[in-house]
Amino acid sequence: ETDISSYRPRRKSYEAAVQMYGKHVADAVVNGELPKPENFAYATVLFLDVTNYAEMIRRQGQESGKGTEWISKVHAIAEDLLKRFSIRKIQSWGEMFLLVAGTGTSNGDDADTQVTRMVKFAERFNTRLARELTRSSMELCTCSCSCEEG
Repeated sequence: ETDISSYRPRRKSYEAAVQMYGKHVADAVVNGELPKPENFAYATVLFLDVTNYAEMIRRQGQESGKGTEWISKVHAIAEDLLKRFSIRKIQSWGEMFLLVAGTGTSNGDDADTQVTRMVKFAERFNTRLARELTRSSMELCTCSCSCEEG
């Protein structure tokens, strides 16, 4: 058992690491070690990529910072749904996510529901992202200029 009492300022970071990567990974990192490899009989892995990301960032206006705001919203949507569906994020790169379910590393991450939860996660992510894109597109087209799209 890892004693994190001397890490009080980092307690929230530790708890977030436990939530995202599991206790054994968080404990290893706190102790300055590499986590041991994991082995699971069954797991569902999802590689999630937001299609046309570069085009969306261009439309959001990279110069104005709206692109950064938008990708932050994408990550917020993903993080909310990861908690809701007890799915673990292995890694993210910009708009891409590598996710796993069925590892039992968080409450509700049961092997017998892993595929259903992953499908529901993907459906909800798509729905919420589409809603965010629609809202962002409307914000972009509230200017006095003429917009061909929107």
